[in-house]
Amino acid sequence: MQRHEAQVTLLDVDARLDVFAAALAGVTRSRAARWLTEGRVAVNGIIIQKAGFRLSAGQRVSVDVPPPAPSTVLPEALPLHILYEDADLAVVDKPCGMVVHPAAGNANGTLVHALLYHIRDLSGVGGILRPGIVHRLD
Repeated sequence: MQRHEAQVTLLDVDARLDVFAAALAGVTRSRAARWLTEGRVAVNGIIIQKAGFRLSAGQRVSVDVPPPAPSTVLPEALPLHILYEDADLAVVDKPCGMVVHPAAGNANGTLVHALLYHIRDLSGVGGILRPGIVHRLD
């Protein structure tokens, strides 16, 4: 687990805790709000679970960021047209209709599944635990 801490300055007086925590940890406000309900955010050492809690100058906010969950995505031998590949980059002509990331209703058969099969050392946004697509052009 990684901890982020910061003191509330005059610029942040009356800011919502979820907004401050999101900026502090570099995540979305909805993720910070989820961490609040999980008891991962504290103000002056006291766990606060209310997203709309308003901050005062001098308060110390800490956010305990959980480690990323290991990916459950397994490689699939799907046809994939790789236009270019080197140690840092792969350019892929994604088939029309192929879903990019696994999600509800598309648990397999995605571009991520195919890339894991074709590119053995794929890493991305979340590193080796959470392979992902960094950029794409449609």
